[in-house]
Amino acid sequence: MGRSTTSFPQRANEALRAAIAQEVARRSNATSLITVVGVSFERKRKEVQVSVSVFPEYKTREALAFLQRHARDFARVAAGVLRSRGIRVRFLAPPARETTH
Repeated sequence: MGRSTTSFPQRANEALRAAIAQEVARRSNATSLITVVGVSFERKRKEVQVSVSVFPEYKTREALAFLQRHARDFARVAAGVLRSRGIRVRFLAPPARETTH
C-alpha cells in the first residue's frame, strides 16, 4: 500500500474546509451565497482562519457578522475534526467592491 502524497496539514485543512463549509450551508438562511474558499490552521495559536467569498458582494459585511455570531459553533466543528480543544475560528473575506449605479 502506497503512502499518500498529500501532507498532514493539507489533509487537515481540506477536512476542516469541508466540515466548516457543510456547517455554513446548514446554518445559512440563503439570503446570500457564502462559499468557504480556504482554511488554514495555525497550530501554535489554536486558530482556524477561514477565507470566504460572498455573493452578492454587497452582503459581505452582513455575512461576516452572521459567521462571527456563530463562530463558537464553527469552532466546535473544527475541534471535532482536529480532535483538539480550545480552537478559535476567524472568518476573512475580501472587502466588497463599491457598486456604481
